[in-house]
Amino acid sequence: MYPVHSVFRRVQRLLSPYSIHQHYPALHALRVALGYLVTVALSVVFKVPDGAWMSVTLLIVMGSLPHLGSVYQKARQRGIGTVGGALAGIVAIYLYGRSPLACYLWMGACAAASGYLAIGKLGYIALIAGVTLTIVAGHGDNSFETALWRALNVQLGGMIALMFARLLPQRAVNHWKYLLADNLRDCAALYGRVAVLDLPDEATVQETFDRLNKRLIAQRGLMSAVAGEVSLTVAELDRIQRTQRNMLGLLELMVEVCRNPSRHAEFASMRKQVEHNQRRAQALMRTTAHALKFDRLDRLTRIGYAPQAEVTALPAGASDAGFEAVGYVWLNIKLLRQVERINAALLETASAWYRPPVRA
Repeated sequence: MYPVHSVFRRVQRLLSPYSIHQHYPALHALRVALGYLVTVALSVVFKVPDGAWMSVTLLIVMGSLPHLGSVYQKARQRGIGTVGGALAGIVAIYLYGRSPLACYLWMGACAAASGYLAIGKLGYIALIAGVTLTIVAGHGDNSFETALWRALNVQLGGMIALMFARLLPQRAVNHWKYLLADNLRDCAALYGRVAVLDLPDEATVQETFDRLNKRLIAQRGLMSAVAGEVSLTVAELDRIQRTQRNMLGLLELMVEVCRNPSRHAEFASMRKQVEHNQRRAQALMRTTAHALKFDRLDRLTRIGYAPQAEVTALPAGASDAGFEAVGYVWLNIKLLRQVERINAALLETASAWYRPPVRA
């Protein structure tokens, strides 16, 4: 029984969301290659007319969209654009049989509408509709049979792309979670140095903030795909995003304040006022990062969120200190508030992003 259990655990680790995330470029390439070969096989075995458009569609839908939510979103938009473009193409073929000039005017009007809408919210749908119009109708001289086969191939390509996107999928929500976890972990490490007034050199600090901001931007780009995968709304994701940005801003201010060596003695004496806040903030950041990366919701709830009243006065003795020392205390208190808000937001939305691991 033990060997079976051991093999199960090994396979479970290999197929875990975090393992898939670590190897997703190779897995994505494998999915695209398998999907492409399936479209080629269908075209060759069943001698599908204009079957190459099936392969083209699959590459367009899957190629640059490794996340399941992005593929769903693009495939849905492509389906709408394909139907619209195919209908416009059939109309163009019909008009060509009556008057080539009317056909060209119709296609020109459709191209103008596609270009106008392509710069708005319906951009991808409009672009696909314009491309499909040309694929289906040519210059109006294609047959109805050719038009219908090409439209069908485009739809089949989109469906096959969706099918292979579900093969060991890289979910946008997992990518978003891991980026947030990495940021919290790096913030905890930097804050640990700030708390004891032992700052790294300026180049190291700048590299850390560059990494943090790069991940923050990447999270912003995933929000739409995450909202398409789970029941998290863009507004809820944006709230976490803003709080995270505030946290980074406070850390940057704290680093600047602590760079003045002449104030370190005063800061060290003031540290007793906020030592508990510093320990709690670091523990919250590390525990939340672990909970996100390894789906350990129990770790997130264990440390918990203890709502505290908004700070309206500094701790006793802080008001007698210098301006920079007071700022140091205030920044520590505010940073803890931001970390607690991220923790609270994740607990409130856990039903959307949390997936309990499979147990042997």
